[in-house]
Amino acid sequence: MRVALAQINPTVGDIEGNAAQVLDAARRAHAAGASLVVFPELALVGYPPLDLLDRVALIDRNLRALDALARDLPPVTVVVGCVERNATGRGRPAFNTAVVIEGGSGRGPTHHYSKRLLPTYDVFDEDRHFEPGSAPLVFEHSGRRVGVTICEDLWTGAGEEGVRYRDDPMAATVAAGADVVLNLAASPFTIDKRAYRFSLLGDLAARHDVPIVFVNQVGGNDELIFDGHSAAIDRRGRLIRECAGFEPDLVVVDPFDAGAAGGPPEAPEPEMVRRALGLGVRDYVRKCGFSSVVLGLSGGIDSAVVACLAAEALGPANVTALAMPSRFSSAGSLDDARALAAALEIRLETVSIEPMFSAYLDALRPLFRCTGGLFGAGRLTAPRTPADPRGQAAGVHPTGEPLELAEENLQSRIRGALVMAWSNRFGPLALATGNKS
Repeated sequence: MRVALAQINPTVGDIEGNAAQVLDAARRAHAAGASLVVFPELALVGYPPLDLLDRVALIDRNLRALDALARDLPPVTVVVGCVERNATGRGRPAFNTAVVIEGGSGRGPTHHYSKRLLPTYDVFDEDRHFEPGSAPLVFEHSGRRVGVTICEDLWTGAGEEGVRYRDDPMAATVAAGADVVLNLAASPFTIDKRAYRFSLLGDLAARHDVPIVFVNQVGGNDELIFDGHSAAIDRRGRLIRECAGFEPDLVVVDPFDAGAAGGPPEAPEPEMVRRALGLGVRDYVRKCGFSSVVLGLSGGIDSAVVACLAAEALGPANVTALAMPSRFSSAGSLDDARALAAALEIRLETVSIEPMFSAYLDALRPLFRCTGGLFGAGRLTAPRTPADPRGQAAGVHPTGEPLELAEENLQSRIRGALVMAWSNRFGPLALATGNKS
């Protein structure tokens, strides 16, 4: 039995583009000798679709894409995630479904499985839109009985603290006679998620004495990052094969082969985080229709990290940095910004914010004086640099009054406005530099 783990990177709402990825991966899997190809959860609509599910047209388009795939697929069996309508007249209007399509037959799906456990915690909100399924699915393929589950269906008793389910879809699938269990997933990345998943899958496979084929999506969709790391686990809980992390992959395995003890090789935590952030930046830029970015570059660590991530994710030619010094900027910080930009081969533009900063102070001075100033505990009484370009102490207003944190923090607002002005004028996406280090 040759099963392809088709780890693709769908975009939420891009049904035609996602279907094209499914068709391309199915063709490559067929060429590699696979007879069964497994795709991620909701692969046709992307995950998480959220309130897009309220649009009837979205569900219609994904059903039309299924019909087109049934006509165009090569002669392989495909299991793919999609949205189906709930025609019972009871409950929520849609199902989170996995369908089985016999490629080359010209027929529509032959089997349907609706996700039974609908997570509604943390980043998940599935119970709002989907009606849970109620029955297992086991179908025949290549002389084997293949069971189908979707993501959370395997996480009974292993969810977030306090999240438990009465149903156990994995046990029900094995009881229905499954020789191997497929799990279509959209499992977001966290630092410890890969090891946790492998432990969970290994324990389930060994407990039920069946191999598990876990196929996760990869890519960034808004604030979520999906790391891939799809895997085939043998019936004793050992790893047969794992897909790449943080990139699309296609791996063909026999799930009835024996795996190796020890599990997947560990990756250093900083490397995992770097790859996750790079993927998140690249996909957010690409999936929102941008091709380049702009950011403020101060010479400090936060903006340096983001500049490096952006240059790696998008290519140096697609990154512009703005150095925006004021009276609080040391010569060393500017030198560091220039050196980093040169090393990364990104574009660097320098514009002083001192005139704008002084104008803000002049406008606010009467208000701040009459209210006695703000955040008095943060009063800056000593200059941070010998003098600004006009010879004034760094922590002192031109009138001789000490500056406080409220006044100093005006700089970040000014810099943000300049970065956004560059974005509006030339079209790159503005990157925040304080939330990726």
